Amino acid sequence: SLTEITIPDSVTSIGRSAFKDCSALTSITIPNSVTSIGGGAFDGCSSLTEITIPDRTESMGDFVFLGCESLERATIGNGIIRIPRYAFEDCKNLQTIVFGDNVEIIDYHAFDASGLSEIYLPDSIRTINEGAFFYCESLEEIVLPPLLEEIPPLAFFRCSSLAKAKLGESITTIGGAAFEGCSSLIDINLPDSIETIEGGAF
Repeated sequence: SLTEITIPDSVTSIGRSAFKDCSALTSITIPNSVTSIGGGAFDGCSSLTEITIPDRTESMGDFVFLGCESLERATIGNGIIRIPRYAFEDCKNLQTIVFGDNVEIIDYHAFDASGLSEIYLPDSIRTINEGAFFYCESLEEIVLPPLLEEIPPLAFFRCSSLAKAKLGESITTIGGAAFEGCSSLIDINLPDSIETIEGGAF
């Protein structure tokens, strides 16, 4: 029945499933001493409302905030390069995600069925993997970073509120079902760099 916790500066690693299903936890402070956070560390912390990942944290495991239904804001430190698989899946009230300056990869289904209505993707991002924003039904607009070359399959599948998508000038491929079910989409640019539009992309 933990509700608040401050992790001491002596801690350098938070292990896999460390706080899994601590459903009463509303607040946790992670010190800058923590360099890694294991998979599913906060899985099912359904009352957690905000999280800040310090700049010295270099890695987060898959499913790290899966099912944190009350999470509204997440701030990612400058040490994180990869947003892991299913990291924020089913974070239905997530409104704000602030990326650090060095994020390069958004992995498979990282924001699957999250509550994001808008998102700013920094220029550092080079890879978005399959289903990254799958079923983000509140997402209204997306601006893709300039170095991104591929929109993978299912990237924005069933983002039913998505009205506007701005593609960068490096995009060469739009994957299968990337925008399938985006029933509100009325404004999307297709840059001259595009070489392949796969089956069922729209």
